[in-house]
Amino acid sequence: MKILERYKKAVSDRTPWDGIFHEVAKYAWPQAKNIVKTVQTETDGEVLTVDIADSTAIKAAMRMTAGIFSYLMPVGVKWFDFRPSSEKERKNRTIMQRASEATQSTHSAIWRSNFQREMFTTIRSLVVFGTGCISVEKIDNDLVYRNYHIADIFFEENSKGRIDVVFRRCFYTARQIKQEFEKYSTEVEAALKDKDFNKKFEVVHCVYPRTDYDNTKSKAFVSEWVEVQAEFKLKEGGFDSIPYLIGRFDRSPDELLGRSPAMDLLPDIKMLNDMRYTFVESSEKQGNPPILIEDDGVTSQPAVGPGDVLYYRRGAAKPEPLQTGVNAQLTAEVITLERQGVYEGFFNDLFQALAQYRNMTATEVMERVEEKMVMLAPVISGLQKELFDPLITRSMKLLGLEIGTDVDIVYQGRLALAMSNMQTNAIEATVAKWSPYQQFYPVLDNLDLDKAFAMSALNAGVPAEVILTQDQVNNKREGQQKAQEAAQAAQIAETGSKAIKNLKDTQIGNSLGF
Repeated sequence: MKILERYKKAVSDRTPWDGIFHEVAKYAWPQAKNIVKTVQTETDGEVLTVDIADSTAIKAAMRMTAGIFSYLMPVGVKWFDFRPSSEKERKNRTIMQRASEATQSTHSAIWRSNFQREMFTTIRSLVVFGTGCISVEKIDNDLVYRNYHIADIFFEENSKGRIDVVFRRCFYTARQIKQEFEKYSTEVEAALKDKDFNKKFEVVHCVYPRTDYDNTKSKAFVSEWVEVQAEFKLKEGGFDSIPYLIGRFDRSPDELLGRSPAMDLLPDIKMLNDMRYTFVESSEKQGNPPILIEDDGVTSQPAVGPGDVLYYRRGAAKPEPLQTGVNAQLTAEVITLERQGVYEGFFNDLFQALAQYRNMTATEVMERVEEKMVMLAPVISGLQKELFDPLITRSMKLLGLEIGTDVDIVYQGRLALAMSNMQTNAIEATVAKWSPYQQFYPVLDNLDLDKAFAMSALNAGVPAEVILTQDQVNNKREGQQKAQEAAQAAQIAETGSKAIKNLKDTQIGNSLGF
């Protein structure tokens, strides 16, 4: 009863958001605009775009989703690494080898799974609704990911601002409840007895910390399935870590749910939609304008079709089309500018620049995208910590992989590298600026160039395994120095030996000369 009360309160607290969710989905993701759901809700097969005059927001949101997904976690490419958190343990080759093997095994499992499709939909939810939810479980030795519509996800935060309580609403038929659970309410039994297999019931999956109600040393999170109307517990279990991973694109102070670019751009998107309606209507009037006819000036019903003949009375003014004076070209230009603003609001210009990354130097790319990256980088960093890091870590643990130490997740996608290269570019610019002064004063001694090189290499995507540690670099330099000193000593010895021989030869020659 207590957990059901919390669920109903979470549903009630989310109600003020339903309106804006419906609005942004209507213009940016029409297939997902069904936010308020009941057991009777049915939208399958409905045409959901009949009142949309402009699809710019739909295209821009899809482009941003594809950009984040493709440039942060490209398919078939190693886009993250496990790296020991401690610098000391990064010098341990055994731990580094375990981290490398865990990285490869996790990538292999992700590539075999349905991760790409479900994560793409989750990112789209973040772009449109500002909040996205995905889960991962291990079924038959394979990882299985699943995205959930935000309309069915309700959650709470702990004192640290982390989401640790999740309610997932679903609507099962009586037949599905029988397949999924061993026991169920009398209402479900009655539906099964009457062969009403498709009758739907509201079911909620509740996941919350066990410490909320007891302190037993069992699983860290309680898992309860409850039939809401009958207040009947269908099943209980537990998880070592929370299976539902929720990310929020951006947040306003004191708000639980995230906010998205679609929400910020909603006034522009609605304005653009209205402008398109007006433009189409004015274009139709110019192409097929109303006809001005004097009262009783024609002999029959006005004919305005192609090839029609219009008869008018003698002496009456000739019928003529209405001239509205609308400048269609100017209207089209205004619409184009408004569209460009929406595309830029969804960072489409940033991803267009990143798409040309292979044909440009890192400096050239950053010069083009730095302004956008300043706004997007904090958002992506937040998503990495709140959504991607826990998801990858849970995937690794479900696979039974152990590294033996705490690890950080380092992302290697093009977007992550572009974000990291902001530091690299700052180092390069500083070195280039002060190098000419090095001949007058050793200003570069203020920089640890070894660390700067390692950071630059890692930010550029060089695998950590091929970068030597500082101790290895020092030993290598020491060996090279000793070899150089030995070579110099041998050269000096050889030169001295030749000099002594030449001296002896000279003395002998002089004695014979006398």
